[in-house]
Amino acid sequence: NVFTLRINQDHTASIFINNAINENGRRPVPADFVSYINSTTTSPLQLRRDFVAHNIASETVVGFLIYNRELTNNEISDNYYYYSNKDTFVGISVNPSDIHLNQGESQRLYVQGLPDRYTDLLKITFQSGNEGYVTVDEKGILTGVSDGETSVLVTASYHGQTFTEYVFVKVGGQISSPPSSSRIIDGMSINRKTDAINVGESFVVMATALSSSLPYDIFFDNIIIWESSNPNIARVQYGVVEGVSAGTATLTAYDSTKAYSESFEIKVIEPIETPLTDKDIYIVDANKYSIKLDNTNSSNTTNGIQAALDFASSNGFKKVVFPFGTYLLNPTVRTIYPPSDMIIDFNDSILNIEPSQLTSAGYKMFYFTNVKNTILLRAHVYGERDSTTIQNSAEGCLSVLIDDCLNTGFENCTFSKSPGFNVITGTLRNRNMGKITKSISVSRFNFEPGNIDENGQIDNSITENYYRYNQYMDITELGEYYLLGYTQGYHGYPHLRSRLYSIHFYDQTYNHIESQMYNFQYYNYPKPAKSKYAKIVIYQEAPPSSGDSDFNGAVAFIRTMGMPRNCYIKNCTFEDNFSTGLAMCGGQGWLLDGNMFSNNGGRMPGCDIDWEDGWEHMVGDVLKNNTFNSRLGVIFSAGGSLAAINNTFNQSTMTVWGRTQNYRVFNNVFNGKGSLGNDFKTQGDSVLARNIFTHGATFHTGILHTGANYKVHEISNTII
Repeated sequence: NVFTLRINQDHTASIFINNAINENGRRPVPADFVSYINSTTTSPLQLRRDFVAHNIASETVVGFLIYNRELTNNEISDNYYYYSNKDTFVGISVNPSDIHLNQGESQRLYVQGLPDRYTDLLKITFQSGNEGYVTVDEKGILTGVSDGETSVLVTASYHGQTFTEYVFVKVGGQISSPPSSSRIIDGMSINRKTDAINVGESFVVMATALSSSLPYDIFFDNIIIWESSNPNIARVQYGVVEGVSAGTATLTAYDSTKAYSESFEIKVIEPIETPLTDKDIYIVDANKYSIKLDNTNSSNTTNGIQAALDFASSNGFKKVVFPFGTYLLNPTVRTIYPPSDMIIDFNDSILNIEPSQLTSAGYKMFYFTNVKNTILLRAHVYGERDSTTIQNSAEGCLSVLIDDCLNTGFENCTFSKSPGFNVITGTLRNRNMGKITKSISVSRFNFEPGNIDENGQIDNSITENYYRYNQYMDITELGEYYLLGYTQGYHGYPHLRSRLYSIHFYDQTYNHIESQMYNFQYYNYPKPAKSKYAKIVIYQEAPPSSGDSDFNGAVAFIRTMGMPRNCYIKNCTFEDNFSTGLAMCGGQGWLLDGNMFSNNGGRMPGCDIDWEDGWEHMVGDVLKNNTFNSRLGVIFSAGGSLAAINNTFNQSTMTVWGRTQNYRVFNNVFNGKGSLGNDFKTQGDSVLARNIFTHGATFHTGILHTGANYKVHEISNTII
């Protein structure tokens, strides 16, 4: 590293790091210049950030020069390149160099320059020796196609120098023996699936290996092997399905012995975009709505944006395009509510949030609620971080809040400079797309030994470890979907050990409509049409012995939670926020794809993304192809069936709390140490596979329940 301290003509001092030229960080000249310089040569130099957990390791000064004039920015930059270019480029290393895949499985390669400082300067290409066996994309992700062996050629070039390496790849055969279950398995259930996905989309499936005596206790292991009938249409790796090409495939979940299985069919669809006509697009006239494009008049501009959105929606437009400019918004004027079924294009404009009295109290600038099929496009939203402090602002300063939404997303946007939680997802209890719903308390006093079969009939042939609800629960006022779980406080499993439950639906005359067998607590499931009543069966060694005294001994609730479902954030930038870049506090089926995160912290939790306040009902989110540049990167505080795939962590970190379960983290690169060690804990079988840890990055695993049989399964990870 090259550090430059420049004494400026205006009697200030500037510090530059390597090629980072920042004129905005001027500070007073040290009072005792000689002592200051001497101290840097004899003591470790530590670059401190405004949040202690983000401090980097100490640097020791090993040599220095003093100039008797003020260096220009170009000279400082040239110095860095001169001192950093002492070592010549001598080759590359590729890891892993020997790979074994099954059909449909993938492995990411990591190419490093020798010496390492050339790594980011290399032009790298990949070429498969036989694409009938294995393919490789421009990012170096290998995918097994059919059984066979070949090599992948890796070529790296820099200023006319070219080096090559080969990676040996075998596809097919037994990679490693799956761990055996600690219990006797005699069945299989699919707990989370989808009928269709688009080409390029990913979806996390969930299955459970069952024992008829006690299907799935909270301490049990759950070893599952997934296979696709046609990986060229839908490939599945560790239970994450990716649509490859249009067609239909069958996905099958096996137990560890492959003696028991359960399958479902999935259709992969090539999405067809219908071009919009001129009559579908509303071009906003800024003058008509008194919108200013020069960062002035926040009152008229804030009201004008809402008025333009309302007009476009009420007149049947499908897209609204705002003129390019710099917009000044103020949350004291109003919160902006985007409409449904609308593409909102801000044309790469800057939207500045003006400091106000709400900066110290909290606000919602954009609020997506009761919205479906809407896209926010090319909006660059900046909060008032530079005009306030942590002490004078509130974590509740929200540039964007999204809760009760469906198929809604953000593309090619920037969310920066927020003093609060910036962009946040949320959940509305007893709400479904704006409609009020009603929850049902499941009381511990209404369970009796026995089962209900798949036809909804009482079954007393099994009484041990099976407990059925002896009352018909009126579910009329639920929404179109529901979940079952203890959704008070911090959620969890305080009263029910049974992670699985079966639910049976009946019409108004108690005729059986449908049975959903072995649902997972906290996962969303569709409520059958015309159903009025329901009964449930739980599976545990004894009936619940405790419950919520405020709700007649409730051990769980059946609720419709108004949350973001199947929403997405693609190719966006989250940077320079006081706290999180993105606070994931609710929703199921999120896709976060191709985004860049660089947040400075200062306010807890100070990370790039934090899955937290949604607890166990955060389910099925997919985090892929993102780049994390913050010292504190990603935190999974809880949730189920989350997936992190093909992400890059640059001196960043991933922390998974023990309450998280059934997650799949694979094909990520952890490039250097973050503020914390990479820590992966779980409360149900999870997968940590084919990740690459380099430049001192390592990881640890653990479990929540001492003595439990589940674990984090470590598969083919590489530590360089």
